[in-house]
Amino acid sequence: MDKEIEIKYVKVDKNAKVPKYGTAEAAGADLSSNEDCVIPAKGKRRVATGIRVEIPKGYYGRIAPRSGLALKNFIDVGAGVLDSDYRGEISVLLYNFDDKDFEIKVGDRICQMVMEKFAQSKFVEVEELSETERGDCGYGTSVGVTSPLEPEKAVGRGDEGREHGEDGGGRHLTMDSRGEKGAFYRIHRKMSSSTVLTVFAALVASANGLLWLQWGGDANARAYE
Repeated sequence: MDKEIEIKYVKVDKNAKVPKYGTAEAAGADLSSNEDCVIPAKGKRRVATGIRVEIPKGYYGRIAPRSGLALKNFIDVGAGVLDSDYRGEISVLLYNFDDKDFEIKVGDRICQMVMEKFAQSKFVEVEELSETERGDCGYGTSVGVTSPLEPEKAVGRGDEGREHGEDGGGRHLTMDSRGEKGAFYRIHRKMSSSTVLTVFAALVASANGLLWLQWGGDANARAYE
């Protein structure tokens, strides 16, 4: 843990509660409501805390949900960046994903504020970016696409395209596309020994087509692209 930093604060209302850490090693300081209000079912509301803060330069306050509210009441937080040059009252945008209204009373803990370091960036326009193994593969591709393997027969759709695990038990993950390169890619997915079957479906956009994740549960899978 980095050295302690000093956060100056001002109470907008004399009854506002000061941000407070729940334990000695807690990362986030709890922020409390300074008003009685209701977050409507499937709705949102901005909730006042009655506190203004001065965050040191080079830091920002990340407003994060409280795990208890998220688990029990489906309460989440939006707009969670508090800049160091902001001097207004902290208001928290709360979302209620439950089917019933959520009531908040003055003094209730509604979120937590985590102090984080940051660096501003200088954006430089260039003609080309450096190449990587992943390239422009987007959503769902970070499970470990490796270099092309030896070209093999195309993996078809449905039963004819499924590949079974070494134990012959039929546990597998088939990925399928109608791309033009004609090269296989292998995805490594380590599963615990207790996992018998993982069922999932997804569409993965690629530059040459759509990869179709049929269903799975084995350590290796092949994709034809």
